[in-house]
Amino acid sequence: MTWSSVRWIVLAFVVCAVGVGPAAAQVATPGSEGIGDPYFPLMGNGGYDVQHYTIEMTVDVAGNRVDATTTVEAQATQDLAAFALDFSGPPISRIDIDSKAAKHDRSGGELTVTPATPLASGSDFTVTIAYAGRPGHGEGPFGGGWTAERDEIFVFGEPTGPETWYPANAHPADKATYTLEITVSKPYEVASIGTLQRTTDNGDSRTFLWETRDPAAGYLVPLHIGELDETTAAGPGGLPIRNYFADAIPAASRASFDRLPDMIACFESVFGPYPFEAYGATVVDQALGAALETQTLSTHGRDATAQSVVAHELAHQWFGNSVGLERWRDIWLNEGFATYGEWLWTEHTRGAAARDEQVRRWYAVLAARDRLHDRAALEQMNARELVDLVLAAFPGLISEEDMRSRLGVKSKAELERRSASEALEQLDLPPPALQPVTIGDPGPDSLFRGAVYGRGGLTLHALRLRLGDELFFQTLQTYTERYRHATVTTEDFIAVAEQTSGQDLDAFFDAWLHQTALPPIPELGLEVER
Repeated sequence: MTWSSVRWIVLAFVVCAVGVGPAAAQVATPGSEGIGDPYFPLMGNGGYDVQHYTIEMTVDVAGNRVDATTTVEAQATQDLAAFALDFSGPPISRIDIDSKAAKHDRSGGELTVTPATPLASGSDFTVTIAYAGRPGHGEGPFGGGWTAERDEIFVFGEPTGPETWYPANAHPADKATYTLEITVSKPYEVASIGTLQRTTDNGDSRTFLWETRDPAAGYLVPLHIGELDETTAAGPGGLPIRNYFADAIPAASRASFDRLPDMIACFESVFGPYPFEAYGATVVDQALGAALETQTLSTHGRDATAQSVVAHELAHQWFGNSVGLERWRDIWLNEGFATYGEWLWTEHTRGAAARDEQVRRWYAVLAARDRLHDRAALEQMNARELVDLVLAAFPGLISEEDMRSRLGVKSKAELERRSASEALEQLDLPPPALQPVTIGDPGPDSLFRGAVYGRGGLTLHALRLRLGDELFFQTLQTYTERYRHATVTTEDFIAVAEQTSGQDLDAFFDAWLHQTALPPIPELGLEVER
């Protein structure tokens, strides 16, 4: 996801007899209501591992209603007396496990399912959930999942979202493959994940069958329903590229996606082979102020189609999608890497000097925020210096005129006669502006702070300058190959970097990821004035 906008699990495996019977039933216990993520204790669920979702859904676009059946194919990782799915969608009419009726209970967003007989550890089972009505809408910091506006429906949400329209183990640590069979009335069309297997004409309606080859995290499953224009192209090696645009999206916005074949070739040269069977983007007719790296088909708001955004979401296909998160705490592995992808595209198209200018701009912004967090330094400033610092720290987000209005002054001279401490209280800046963040553990409320993006990108550029291009890009390619379609932690990336380079990088990563002070980049003459 662009800014404009775990599997660390310790599962307690039950030692039990093999097979289903009285002995297994005696030791079976419910799976945990939460997969083990310290940031989001109830996200995802324990006790099983999903292999595949099949979502069959008839959508009334105008009425924003669905009639759906989701089939979850899973494997038990413990003897299960019951298990939970994340679901805040429509009312449920029936749940079956292996074609036998199962009891269920819903509390908030947790759907607890109790099989007629316990499920043995290691056994495969199939859960079928039938439901109908209006999908839910979450409260995630970026989108609420299922969104219906006028004659258009799309899903857009991170870190939450999938649970609003289908029952899921909704944490990125549990990836699965998908089949989506979506029926809509004409003239609506459906764009989704993977490849379109077939379109069936039913007379007044059509059924679109989409399917993935590779596993995906739930929040990365795209769905866009509307009156759509499709364009196609071929990427490296004949990779299918298909883009979908809501009818109202202008030609200038669509043109930003024309460079996708070149972008994919560029990123393959530095990241390694593109990891999926297809790519493209879908642009919704809504001003979202953001885009989301939904797998194989990134989702863009109509106001988020700049070429830098296109590059950012494409880079996520390697970093965040193929190489996914075990825990949300390591979000910099997604956003810092995708931000660096933007800079690498700039380097490819405009040269190293233009890339360095982007690095310098981000460093200046974060250096200003670093000083803004230094209360001792603020005590020595006057209000004019504070205003200048805020402008540098948040370019384009607040104007000098707005700050003068809040302070009730008309000239810089008046600002110079006032203390920064007094002015700071009057400006009433949002708390995050004054709170430093460590990007290696930003906290659940700061997952998408600008520092996670910019400082994440700076971390990678500083690493590149330390290792040199050959070792740096070897590190990235080893990382994407080793953890292709898997999930990782920051420690996994550090281990690859140390193994590839033969260097001890603990102090380097501690300074960049776990300290609030912005480290210098001496190769570019960058350092925070203190």
